[in-house]
Amino acid sequence: INGLFYDRVKNTDVVVSYITSEKCDWKYISIIPLNIFMEKASKIRELTVLSLLLCILLGGVAAYIFAKRNYNPVRSLVEELSKRATIVQQNNLNEYGYIREVLINTIKLKEENDCKLKEQNRLLKSNFIMKILKDKINLSDSAQDLLKSFEINFVSENFAVILVEIEDIGMHFNDSNNSKSNNEDRKLVQFIISNVFEELCGRYGCGYTTEVDDVMACLINL
Repeated sequence: INGLFYDRVKNTDVVVSYITSEKCDWKYISIIPLNIFMEKASKIRELTVLSLLLCILLGGVAAYIFAKRNYNPVRSLVEELSKRATIVQQNNLNEYGYIREVLINTIKLKEENDCKLKEQNRLLKSNFIMKILKDKINLSDSAQDLLKSFEINFVSENFAVILVEIEDIGMHFNDSNNSKSNNEDRKLVQFIISNVFEELCGRYGCGYTTEVDDVMACLINL
């Protein structure tokens, strides 16, 4: 058993601490004047406060150094992006927010470019098929690379051609009086026919469509 309490001995305030021996029935008692005890406690408190302030100071310096070391590459990246990207950094965006906006914009532009490339590839493929139908291209070994690039795979030497003429598109649409709408409606109908035709031909061989002199030409390879 051990403990500590305050008392007064010979008109002097003291701190009495005691501890009981585990080996024998003895108690060891220490009596220290209160002013001496408080002086030591004050020193310990000052040392504790000083250690705490030192830790805060060293921790702040270390945090600043590591933050600056980690921030410099991010800042350098933002500066490089600001030179090349079309997005201007806003005041309400931090570096990570700005990088996020640039990435989103880059992905969006890539998707738009992919759509444009697909459309251009579709037009080139349609033009290539049209030249085949008009016998302007000789399907020799030199043309095999073009066939592969357009993903055209002929399975035999047996071919057939179906011509489809689209009439009265306007009767199926409400805004048929608008020339722009008529053009868009025509493209939509051609797209539908092309998809259905190529899907049906895929059951028996392969098929490809193009537009020749305002008529849809369907090349079938049986």
